[in-house]
Amino acid sequence: MMRTIDRYVAREFLRLFFLFILALPLLFVIGDWTDRIGHYTEQGIPFRNVALSYFYRLPLFISYSFPVGALIATVFTVSNMTRHSELTAAKAGGLSFFRTLRVLPVLGVFLTLGGLALTEVVPVGIMRSKELLGQAQPATADMRHEFVYSGPEGHVFTVRRMMIGAQDGAPPTIGGVTVERLGENGRPVEYISARGGRYDAGRGWTLEDGYYRAFIGDDGDERSYRFRELRLAAFNETPEQLMARSKEPEEMRYAELNDFIETLERSGGRPLKLMVERAQKISIPVATFII
Repeated sequence: MMRTIDRYVAREFLRLFFLFILALPLLFVIGDWTDRIGHYTEQGIPFRNVALSYFYRLPLFISYSFPVGALIATVFTVSNMTRHSELTAAKAGGLSFFRTLRVLPVLGVFLTLGGLALTEVVPVGIMRSKELLGQAQPATADMRHEFVYSGPEGHVFTVRRMMIGAQDGAPPTIGGVTVERLGENGRPVEYISARGGRYDAGRGWTLEDGYYRAFIGDDGDERSYRFRELRLAAFNETPEQLMARSKEPEEMRYAELNDFIETLERSGGRPLKLMVERAQKISIPVATFII
């Protein structure tokens, strides 16, 4: 059970901790604003948008402040108790130094959990901030060219063009499609090339006028078929999902970033920088507990 000494230490620590994590973000805001004020003026961004953009970035600044606030609050809590002979009084009452401050690691666990929850809020604020400052990458309204998509079952789709703004109720279409799926040994198992395809709501994508090649066995015996229409269960993303603008790592939650990294790895990439970004989403909050 929490004793009087635990409540006292926790109160002193949390008072200092929250004071610093509310003060440090203001320093971040002032420093960033001083550095970028010329850019905001040249771009003609209204002051209201700039102020709101910093408001939406506060979760990011606060998350950066957690380890620093924990360090400063810990140092000043122990220092104040030493200066006022409170640690000496605790030892005289039969409490060791570690027993007196036992509540601090417990608080560190809860603050770490709070920091991890805060990292899931940060991407939303960053996206909103970029929209206010006009930094969000605009998505093409009705067409996209030359992109690659990696499906969850290992299929890699290469699309030359996609159009979703067709007139007269015509369905969204794609052109110049190739699909490849590799086996566990890294060799191709399936290869599909199609002249085009169309999207029907409720049915998904249908590839048209192409060739399907299957490679069977360790020797890679090939079986080839020509098709007029072909539907793949692995290609079920909607046109809106395929047209969505790409996100920066800081705009993704942990699960989104993890899925994106796995997609790149299935496509043969080595997203080492993104893996570092993913690790930072956990390491910064955990640093609060370590400190």
